[in-house]
Amino acid sequence: MSFTRWNGNCWDSLIINHHPNVFEDLCVYNNLLFMSGEIDTVNGVYSPMDISWDGNNFVSNGLPHWSGGNPEVCCVYHNAIYFAGTFSDSLGQLYGFVKFDGTNWSMPSPGFGGFIHSMAVYHDELYMSGNYFVGSPSNYIVKWNDTILSAVGNEFYGEAWHLRVIGDKLFAAGGIDTADGIPIHDNLAVWDGSHWSDFSNDTFNNGVMDVAVYNNELYVVGAFTKINGDSIGGVAKYQGWYLGMNDVKKKQGEVVVYPNPTTTTLRLHLSSPATHEASPLTIRITDVLGEELYKETWSGIDTSIDVSKWSEGVYFITIISQDTITIQKFIKIIK
Repeated sequence: MSFTRWNGNCWDSLIINHHPNVFEDLCVYNNLLFMSGEIDTVNGVYSPMDISWDGNNFVSNGLPHWSGGNPEVCCVYHNAIYFAGTFSDSLGQLYGFVKFDGTNWSMPSPGFGGFIHSMAVYHDELYMSGNYFVGSPSNYIVKWNDTILSAVGNEFYGEAWHLRVIGDKLFAAGGIDTADGIPIHDNLAVWDGSHWSDFSNDTFNNGVMDVAVYNNELYVVGAFTKINGDSIGGVAKYQGWYLGMNDVKKKQGEVVVYPNPTTTTLRLHLSSPATHEASPLTIRITDVLGEELYKETWSGIDTSIDVSKWSEGVYFITIISQDTITIQKFIKIIK
């Protein structure tokens, strides 16, 4: 048995018989709970690759002529449910990417498929991540707009296992090496609709597999045992990160730095100005080589820094008060 539900206090046993015994993903569509995986028959209901549950009974709606393979993920997009992975029909033609509108199955992009691990809807387009894509484009991450498939950014290398929309950004987590020519140190790449960027300059000894926000704090999980040489095993949260309105911002102490990444202007907001009325802050910005690019004394609430002519990359902001020194990072990108 590999299908159960939580009743609010404990797990509810649902005794079912199915063959084979692999469920991969769950999606809610048309008031039904869809289950995809390497399945054939469940409780006597023949529904290859996909079956749905109405709360009491199983409903057959499987892919016709399915012969084998594994649909790893499902996602609802534009009033239809999409399934992606590695699977084929009885003729051995690679499907890998199919659409179900509640009545009919179709191939949105014939001949396209591959090892697709994750899907997410971002800016009204359906994004897919995986490896060894078949067909065009051949990339680790592609997007579908109901008409065409296209690559996401340039020079993206590495297998992203999960795509998550957080705020107004798309996060890709996994064994990612490079995105838009920028090294991804923490296996966590961020897409703003136009460019990829590295989330941070931190180094994990093994890959980050997934990311989520809980109580406005960002968590990651994976096979890592060290971050920047420190022993941190399997799960970690980013110190001082929080989700702002339409911006991914980072906060440390009392100074908020946003937007991050930025293209032209970096803004700083002092959340408790009364603390520093008698002792202004010193703001110092350096690049990754330690070269100082900016320095000022700041005693206000808000300030803006023009970074439009700076090179693309990671920068460090040192904020010095009378009794504390904090360091934050931001990323400059060029559109």
